[in-house]
Amino acid sequence: MSKFQKTFIGKVVSSKMSGVLVVKVTTSKMHPLYKKSIKWTKKYHVKNDIGATLEDVVEFIETKPVSRTVRWKTLKILNTPVSKSSKEPVTKELPIKPKISKPVKTKTAKKVVTK
Repeated sequence: MSKFQKTFIGKVVSSKMSGVLVVKVTTSKMHPLYKKSIKWTKKYHVKNDIGATLEDVVEFIETKPVSRTVRWKTLKILNTPVSKSSKEPVTKELPIKPKISKPVKTKTAKKVVTK
């Protein structure tokens, strides 16, 4: 690994292609005029040599072009989801809110007075 090669850390968002991952890298920039922090994301096509799968966090490095869009290769897997190691799906229980019924407005019949 050379000091001139770029390295990034990102999350695998697709692994449908054979031997290639789509990795999403999120960085934040400061707007030059308004000084507000802006979230910026970019997707990279990365050669998968180490067997990373969907939802993994990987580190990848710049390399010579492998194909038209693939110019990166994976170095190591930094983090895997909990569901992979336990083989159980990760489920989050949403809090159940009691359904509060609103009072219903009913139309009242007007009395018609006839003479």
